[in-house]
Amino acid sequence: MKVAARFPIKANIPLSYLLIVGHFSLLMVSIFYLNSVTYILVIVAVTAFSYFTSYQQYLKVTEFEDDLCWSGENWLVHCKNVDEDVSYLELLETSWITAEFSLLKFNMADEEIAWLFTRKSLGERLYSELCYLAKLDLRH
Repeated sequence: MKVAARFPIKANIPLSYLLIVGHFSLLMVSIFYLNSVTYILVIVAVTAFSYFTSYQQYLKVTEFEDDLCWSGENWLVHCKNVDEDVSYLELLETSWITAEFSLLKFNMADEEIAWLFTRKSLGERLYSELCYLAKLDLRH
């Protein structure tokens, strides 16, 4: 299988820091303003659950075993734990494409997956190419 373009799926450090700082700030503000131990314990439990859930979602959109590839006709990824070596993807219309980041959603074997790509992590040229190909595919 020839690949026309590869787009690495990378961790997004600023987003991970935002998750940590946001949840920690919420926890500190609630502890400072609440004077009931019961309310504080509830806030701690809810914040811990929220952080765990948010972190799991963060990992889903920033990690994968291979890069997203464009073959010239199809989106695809190489999967090591699937019977076929290559999995073809269908780009969904619910994907977000902006000037600074893109959250591309795909249908892979009747499962919806999404990956986050940013201009900073991919670089100017590669990010522009990704956006162009995604917009072109969405028009068809």
